[in-house]
Amino acid sequence: SATLASVPRPKMSIASGVAGCMRPLGGLASQIVLSAMMGLYLGNAQVGPGTEGIFLQAMHATFAIYIAFNVTAITVAAWRVLHTARP
Repeated sequence: SATLASVPRPKMSIASGVAGCMRPLGGLASQIVLSAMMGLYLGNAQVGPGTEGIFLQAMHATFAIYIAFNVTAITVAAWRVLHTARP
């Protein structure tokens, strides 16, 4: 991958391990956010015909949080690329 291609060969195994750990952690973080938003919006109510509006509000809020995470990550990555000294 592009991430591993930018790592010096002696540190490739460490970078591969870190990348392998980050994937499940990202999935876990997304499940935590989704569960928290459903709990905040729905409480103990079951998802059904009477709660579709609240469910959609929770999903919209969850996607807004995901968008904020992604915009932040892209901004940090772009900043690092622009401010990293090149040989």
